[in-house]
Amino acid sequence: MHDYHAVEALVEQLTGRLDGSGGARVEEVRIRADAVFSLEALQQAYEMLTPGTPLEGSRLVVEEVH
Repeated sequence: MHDYHAVEALVEQLTGRLDGSGGARVEEVRIRADAVFSLEALQQAYEMLTPGTPLEGSRLVVEEVH
């Protein structure tokens, strides 16, 4: 569940920065995450949380940090 909350915080932060940007669209979001996060869970949470935001349709790219 911490994966979901981490992505939720990320989406809130990014959409807050994009508010008032004149309809700017994001194509890709890159993050670094260590092994405590499940890559699949991060992707799934991102897909659930981005519809209706400027991030909708963008791709989450996760770089694993060991």
